[in-house]
Amino acid sequence: MLKRLSKKCIICEAQKLHEYLNLGKVALAGSFLDNINKIKKEKKFQLSVAFCSNCKCSQITKFADQNILFNNYFYSSSKIKTLAQHFKKFSNEIIKKYYLKNETNFLEIGCNDGVLIENLNNYKFKNLIGIDPAKNITKNINFKNIKIINNFFSLGESLKIEKKFGKFDVIIANNVFAHSHKIRNITKGISHLLKESGVFIFEVHNSKNIILNNQFDMIYHEHVLYYTLTSIRNLLKQFNLKIFDIKFISTHGGSFRVYSTHKKNNSLQTSNKIKKILNSEKQKNLKKLKTYYKFNKDVFLLKSKINDYLKVLKDKGLKIAGYGASGRANTVLQFCNISKYIDFMIDDSSYKQGNYTPGTHLKIYSSKILHKKNKPDIVLLFAWSFANEIKNKNKIFLKNGGRFLVILPKIKFI
Repeated sequence: MLKRLSKKCIICEAQKLHEYLNLGKVALAGSFLDNINKIKKEKKFQLSVAFCSNCKCSQITKFADQNILFNNYFYSSSKIKTLAQHFKKFSNEIIKKYYLKNETNFLEIGCNDGVLIENLNNYKFKNLIGIDPAKNITKNINFKNIKIINNFFSLGESLKIEKKFGKFDVIIANNVFAHSHKIRNITKGISHLLKESGVFIFEVHNSKNIILNNQFDMIYHEHVLYYTLTSIRNLLKQFNLKIFDIKFISTHGGSFRVYSTHKKNNSLQTSNKIKKILNSEKQKNLKKLKTYYKFNKDVFLLKSKINDYLKVLKDKGLKIAGYGASGRANTVLQFCNISKYIDFMIDDSSYKQGNYTPGTHLKIYSSKILHKKNKPDIVLLFAWSFANEIKNKNKIFLKNGGRFLVILPKIKFI
């Protein structure tokens, strides 16, 4: 069951929430079916988003039990070459930028399959720790120097970690800071566990791109919060943390990498970029509710265009497959009601292959099917942010006349 959020904002606890987008009832993004006969037991839940006019953060209006979402998780970052390369570069930056030494305490929250932390394994740390609740994913981390804690991070968990390992020089949390309705508790735990001179670095998708570029596929129950830099700053400052640097990164259709530390730490110079980005968000009206209502209209208009376009292709007798059975795909498939145009799905994760998509029940195959007689004419890239990687992996399909289509942020063949 989903729980209804209180009228208070998750970030600032102000009672100033305004719902601006309702995507209807959908099955949970990660609730893949391993047997088509389980359809009758499948549940769907309301998916809608609200804007807080106080702290300027967007958030879903109902949330799912975290144990259901993450204890048996289907997302494995190292399976995606683009992400594996991204986190290898990030780990090298950490080593170079912060001069990590043997006495360094390092913690990664939401370490997934070790895609980042394993790159640090060759360096000597006092403690190198990853925490993640998904045992089915973390079991693949098999390096002696890395200690894994299978649990959700919280203030209570931070006290246990501190008792055993002390406070930390570096804390990382990539693509997890948007995933919990208990973010105040989590941030308080991070602030408590971080040394006064320590750095807390995290990556999170940029709400500016979602709102201004029609990236509504980023909205699903697993993503509880949708940040601008303004709302990130409003969250951190409540727990005596400040942003001293920020970097735009291309992952997930456009994200932030935020560098923060304790307010009392004056050893790190604050970048001029922060003020410029905050001013840009103001100029783009990302602090005003009217912008989010316009996003609503744009999303429903795009839904209509997508249906019309795919119907024309299907009426021509073309076989269409979808590529990337992610949460993003499941939002588009269910909200736009386009599974009737899709013959099957493709995904590079062995965890998903052989299963059926939540809510739309399309069978998931490996990309090897693109080289068989029953290959599709067109592949719809739901994983559009990884288009280059997918094209390079499937050059033979393209050489033999296959075509790749994206429908977000705009409809076009690539």
